[in-house]
Amino acid sequence: MHDKAPAALAYRPDIDGLRAIAVASVVLFHAFPTYMPGGFAGVDVFFVISGFLISSIIFKGLANGSFSIRVFYERRVRRIFPSLLTVLLATLVLGWFVLAPDSYGRLGMHTAGGASFIANLLLWNEAGYFDSSAHRKPLLHLWSLGIEEQFYLVWPLFVVTVWRWLPRHRGWPLALMLLASFALNIAIKDDKPEAAFYLPLTRFWELLVGAWLAFHAQAREPPLLAQRAAPALLSVIGLGLLVATFLVLDKSKSFPGWWAGMPVLGTAMIILAGARSGVNSQGLASRPLVFVGLISYPLYLWHWPLLSYAHIIEGGTPDVSIRVVAVALAILLAWGSWRFIETPVRKSSGALAFGVLLGLGAMIAALGLALFLVDGVPRRMAPYSEQLAGLKWEPESIRSLSCLRRFDAPALSYCLETQPGAQHDIALIGDSFANQYFAGFSARFEAMGKSLVNLGRGQCPVLRGVETTRAVSYSCEALSNHILDYVLRTPSVQTVIIANRWRRDVQGNIKSTRWPAEKNPAKILQSAIEDTVSELLAAGKRVVIVSGSPELPYLARSCIRFRPFYLSNREHEDRCAMPRRGYEKYARAYKQVLADVKTRFPAVTIIDPAVPLCDADWCHGRMDGKLIYRDANHFSHAGVEWISDYLIREMSLADDSVVLDAPPTPVRAMGTSGE
Repeated sequence: MHDKAPAALAYRPDIDGLRAIAVASVVLFHAFPTYMPGGFAGVDVFFVISGFLISSIIFKGLANGSFSIRVFYERRVRRIFPSLLTVLLATLVLGWFVLAPDSYGRLGMHTAGGASFIANLLLWNEAGYFDSSAHRKPLLHLWSLGIEEQFYLVWPLFVVTVWRWLPRHRGWPLALMLLASFALNIAIKDDKPEAAFYLPLTRFWELLVGAWLAFHAQAREPPLLAQRAAPALLSVIGLGLLVATFLVLDKSKSFPGWWAGMPVLGTAMIILAGARSGVNSQGLASRPLVFVGLISYPLYLWHWPLLSYAHIIEGGTPDVSIRVVAVALAILLAWGSWRFIETPVRKSSGALAFGVLLGLGAMIAALGLALFLVDGVPRRMAPYSEQLAGLKWEPESIRSLSCLRRFDAPALSYCLETQPGAQHDIALIGDSFANQYFAGFSARFEAMGKSLVNLGRGQCPVLRGVETTRAVSYSCEALSNHILDYVLRTPSVQTVIIANRWRRDVQGNIKSTRWPAEKNPAKILQSAIEDTVSELLAAGKRVVIVSGSPELPYLARSCIRFRPFYLSNREHEDRCAMPRRGYEKYARAYKQVLADVKTRFPAVTIIDPAVPLCDADWCHGRMDGKLIYRDANHFSHAGVEWISDYLIREMSLADDSVVLDAPPTPVRAMGTSGE
């Protein structure tokens, strides 16, 4: 390989304008999703642009004998690292003051992943990109950078090999790679949506479309589409496809899949149209768009951490004014990063800058990993550590050896009995939202002379005919069938209590195995509940469904005033509470599902734990001076003790010999100290 740098490409200001459209769509989607529901596809526009520009450099360098693998990677590091490392460090510093240990430890892991370009692989094993927890991950957006750099780790080596060994058939390997990647994306988009979204092999085709354009441009053989359409028409249609994508596409669509073809094709058509076509030369090449395009990379890096921290600090979606300020600040920081960090580094000595940047990247990655390994530095929370320690569950609260020996199910992680070896009268089944009630129910049911068993697994709803959409090594459906079959064949079990995190399930945590074509999460959930309830009732069981409790984001941190400030003057700053209207908004979907189930099966008892937690205006997280949550949505020991009497009373399972406390009453307008 030669050490000379490849000759510079002719600058196309219209592509910077296209970058501006891409980054604007992403920023608007994250800040104001209602107005730009498909804006997340701006990342796909970036992929095509990147594939075109970088591949053009490689192809031109190979054509004139100036391409160097070493120089290529040096240029990538000098291009990517300056702003990236700045944002990673700033995000860690702010997180020290804002995040509690578990969240800060996870941020450390994501920082290490971002610095080593494997963020997409880490996020693949977590909740999906559109999950409600996404806003609590300040570095979520680095998944796309991971895919890009994984592509560029192998792409130059592949191209050099093809150029050397297949001089007369260079286009075919590229085309085969493109088609194979696209086919894999289509093949797994429904069964494994997170994998299709985050894995590099299902995304490489988008960069390869750009590479295909660069290949034909270098060979001076325009693709068939460019030969048969006027440049002006191509650019107009391409821009129309992008606009349609941003306005029509939304997170309910199976993406990337076929839908990703819209932004990819639109971007390709605009690039094919050339710099001189009407829309490109007069619109995209305008100075305002070119300026935004020049700072598009640091703007992409800065905008999401700012919006994410605003969401975390506010304990929910920030006010519009806060989001506007966050976007404006991101633009200012992006300009500063481009002007004072990126530009000087790119003009500096290649070898020296390369070494320094790699060293800094390794240090920040090591720092992030260390923060993860020490669980986010819990001592930062002193003097609140003692109070928080009482909110955690211990291992013995989720399983016992005697229970595990009795139920031969490897995936079973919640397995508890009040009377080991005895026949069970009541079965408490579901995910962690069922398990949390065992501590409160056990003593009360024992006092009634009833034996209780708790069976389930975290994030696995115990329902018929559904499987989780997450990438896991076990089958939730198989576990559910194992549990339900036991309940159905055991005559002593007269009452079945089902509790799951219905909010997550109705947002797409599950897919139907009985009706694979059904994609509506609410319909999938309702069908699964109805199938389960129908079987249980037919077997003579009494069925109780516990609805979802209010989920108070970052509740424990808010209540102990770990967060040092709020961005807005919200009334709940000195409350351990959330506005009831916010809870009702996100609970509406699953409450409607449960109401429809009740209409079809009147014998089912549905209990809403939010009733004693909420008054007309607020849903409270502290009762009688005690924190009743152990995290954002699970009850603490005190919380379970506090609410169990209410739930059992609503089940009508208690007899006159058992004295239950009076129904709890929410505590209004309490200070954080509980006075």
